[in-house]
Amino acid sequence: MSLRRSLFPCLTGTLLVLGTTTAQAANPEHLQQLLQTNECINCDLTEADLKDANLRGARLIGSSLAKANLSGANLDDANLANTNLQEVNLEGATLRRANLGTYLRQQTDMRQANLKGAILSYAKLSGVNLEGANLEGASLEGARLHAAIVRTSNKERYSIPTTLRQVNLSKSTLRRAKLDQTIIEDANLTSANLQGASLRLSQINRSDLSQADLKGADLRRASLSESKLSGANLSAAYLARSKMREIDLSEADLRNADLRGAKLCSVMLPTGNRSDKGC
Repeated sequence: MSLRRSLFPCLTGTLLVLGTTTAQAANPEHLQQLLQTNECINCDLTEADLKDANLRGARLIGSSLAKANLSGANLDDANLANTNLQEVNLEGATLRRANLGTYLRQQTDMRQANLKGAILSYAKLSGVNLEGANLEGASLEGARLHAAIVRTSNKERYSIPTTLRQVNLSKSTLRRAKLDQTIIEDANLTSANLQGASLRLSQINRSDLSQADLKGADLRRASLSESKLSGANLSAAYLARSKMREIDLSEADLRNADLRGAKLCSVMLPTGNRSDKGC
């Protein structure tokens, strides 16, 4: 018996007994629908307790899961596009190949979400707002965090970048992840694994990438300012036509890195010298 089915009678009984005395933020009918059918479109599941729930392949498009407890839940292959996941607890949850992308003009909201140790391998996170989220130790190998291209009914196109402001990605795995045109500001990526990741045209400001592994990463035409990459592995990285301002590259490994056309202004080099050739 799946956890989803085993949870249903217990949750239903709890709602019937306590419904009149306990504030229940989630819509009870929506919660029952999800547990019975594994689908709830545009539903109100705010603060729902779905800890360890089996929601593999669930369809939750456009729903609100703000402040919900999904720690340890199985959301592999789930469709959470355009959902409100603000302050959601997804610690230890699995979201392999899950779709959390932005497809409408309103971003998928994952601000302040707890994704510590979560597995998001090959998940679709294009255009998602992850401001203030905790992704420490999370696995995002092959995940798509590039800007979302949204098309309106008038055939107009909008580019909505993924937002990684004040996010904690320390010790996370982002090997071969797609982060093109992503906004990374005031973020912690210390000791993160970004081998082979694509960060073309990304904006990295006031962030800490000390000891990060960027071997073979693609940062062509990326803009980096006021950030630390001391001790980072940038060997064989593509940095052509990138712009760096006030960057600490002390003790970084730049062997075989492609720096053709790169502009370095007030950059501390691994040799201990300062470069101002791009000012």
